Amino acid sequence: MKIRTSLIPVVVTFLSTVLSWPPAASGQEAFPDAPGRDTLILACTQCHSMGKMISAELSADDWEFMVYDMIARGAPVHQEDIEDLTRYLQDNFATDKQ
Repeated sequence: MKIRTSLIPVVVTFLSTVLSWPPAASGQEAFPDAPGRDTLILACTQCHSMGKMISAELSADDWEFMVYDMIARGAPVHQEDIEDLTRYLQDNFATDKQ
């Protein structure tokens, strides 16, 4: 029960950040709904701000490396979610796909 109680401040902070996040300059949602989005929000924002993904200037290959590097450093990403997370970051934030 102690683990769930300790997650309450994290969840509250996360929700307040998400609800106040402005839309992308293009008028599209900053984080479009697609496979990998929930993993991004739940795993990556434990250490990084939401703006980190938007402002990072990484290629598709860099994003793939980054996902595996972060998992090696302890990012809580399930094996079955790695491909969707990687594709989500590449499709939405890679500099060579925009």
